[in-house]
Amino acid sequence: MRNIGTALLESGWEVDVLSPRSHENDRSGTQGILYHEFPYDDPSSSIETILNTVRGVKAYQNIMEYGDFDVFLDDISHYPYYPGHFFCPEEVTNAIFMHTAFFGTARKQLGPLRGTVIDGIDRTLPLLKRPEIVCAGESTEKRIQQKTGYQKTHILHPTVRASEYEFKFNPNSKTITYLGRLGTRKNVSCLLRAWQKVEYHSSRNLELVIAGSGPQEANLQELAESLRLEDITFAGYVDESEKRQLLSESLLYVLPSTMEGYATSGLEALASGTPVVGSDTFGINDYIEHGRNGYLFPVDDDTQLAELLIDLTSNTEQLQQVARDGRKLAEKHDYKEFRQVADTIFSKLGQSH
Repeated sequence: MRNIGTALLESGWEVDVLSPRSHENDRSGTQGILYHEFPYDDPSSSIETILNTVRGVKAYQNIMEYGDFDVFLDDISHYPYYPGHFFCPEEVTNAIFMHTAFFGTARKQLGPLRGTVIDGIDRTLPLLKRPEIVCAGESTEKRIQQKTGYQKTHILHPTVRASEYEFKFNPNSKTITYLGRLGTRKNVSCLLRAWQKVEYHSSRNLELVIAGSGPQEANLQELAESLRLEDITFAGYVDESEKRQLLSESLLYVLPSTMEGYATSGLEALASGTPVVGSDTFGINDYIEHGRNGYLFPVDDDTQLAELLIDLTSNTEQLQQVARDGRKLAEKHDYKEFRQVADTIFSKLGQSH
């Protein structure tokens, strides 16, 4: 959303943000955007989160009274800002940004209570005053259209600013990397099970680096111990410079997620010259073509993942062209292209009334 706001600002739009948070470091690179805030209690459950989405009504009404807006965009993150949709003036285009569409997988991915709530929200999106839905990727758009029969959708791929990443494919690297949140949906346990087979069969003295933090961190460390993995490092949270260095030094980047919205971390790896080995699932197979710009394996199939890693690390020359094609793909997601597409989409939305 910050990239959308900045891109529109640079394209001549006036951008206001209604935000429930007050963290100055979240505003870097957003000079010129006007922020409005309202009180918001950190929720401990899905029910509290939904109840909190009615906060800020007065702030919202004040903004709408003084502003002359073309589009209202809600980054719902699966919890819409309901007042924004139902109180949206008729002359303002009502819109949603949708990164991930869970639908029938929500309960499995997020637990029975939260999954039921999110599945219900996904299926009732058209009821939010028939919004225009801006989707991060093709699979998200397709699932929304198929599951709801709703067609007012658009695609705006995320940006990775590929020009800021130096292409450094290193066929001699022995580092395999996962970098991201350590949550259930990321399915890093599949990678650990696969790595047990890699350690047993490979003779290259490879190293697996797990970078990131999250609710599954302790469980994953326990699993690594129970599997008696030796060539593995849990690096914890890494900052932006550490992330870029790790990606540039890695031979492969593994994305074992059960599903994604549109995996930007994979695009960052491709921009760095590091081929992606990802699950054949939503948000990864949106842009990875097996054997061309990356590699895919069946979801949660640790045996297939292990065999793929062993094959690729045994013959790294086959990765050269894939790395180059991956970089070309990442460049199609560069910020300049993103800004042009964002301006085009929102110009159409602004003229729809």
